Amino acid sequence: ALRESEELHRTLVNSVVAAIATIDVNGRYRFLNGVAAARLGGVPENYIGRSMMEIFPPSVATRQVASIQRVIRTGKAETIDSTTVLQGKPRAYNTTVSPVRGRDGTIESALIVGRDVTEKRNAEENLRTALDRLQEFESMVNRGPGVVCRWSLDAGRTVEFVSENVKQFGYAPEEFTAGRITWQEITHADDTENLA
Repeated sequence: ALRESEELHRTLVNSVVAAIATIDVNGRYRFLNGVAAARLGGVPENYIGRSMMEIFPPSVATRQVASIQRVIRTGKAETIDSTTVLQGKPRAYNTTVSPVRGRDGTIESALIVGRDVTEKRNAEENLRTALDRLQEFESMVNRGPGVVCRWSLDAGRTVEFVSENVKQFGYAPEEFTAGRITWQEITHADDTENLA
């Protein structure tokens, strides 16, 4: 039963996509799952008993070990967002460091669960950039002399967007987008055939 339980535990830990490790107060690995070891460029056996100081650049290792020591000392978990260069590539991580108690109740190590959030961060940055460009474009349109509008091709020619500078003609954009005013109403009769 114990062997079965250990096998189940090993399978569960190695099947998750997060990097999982336990590290003692001196920053030495006691356990790593396959994901954690692969991110470091090897297999778990390559790292058990090794110090983080041997694996990471000093500035990174010092920060990580300090966090682990703080969690072991205080018994309070921490969540850290960081960027680390692994195998020559910068990767963004969201890492939770939690205390691990021994049989006697004392905290003897920390459980590290690190999730690679690089793609998510890149997507967020791309979205921020796109929104900044959109706001810049809208600002340019709203400062210009020409009114920009977009209406649908349905029978009612529903107005979907009107630039803010329509106010120079005494109208509010919401009057069009809410359907209170239509383009046909403000267009000269000679030009309405162009809206048909």
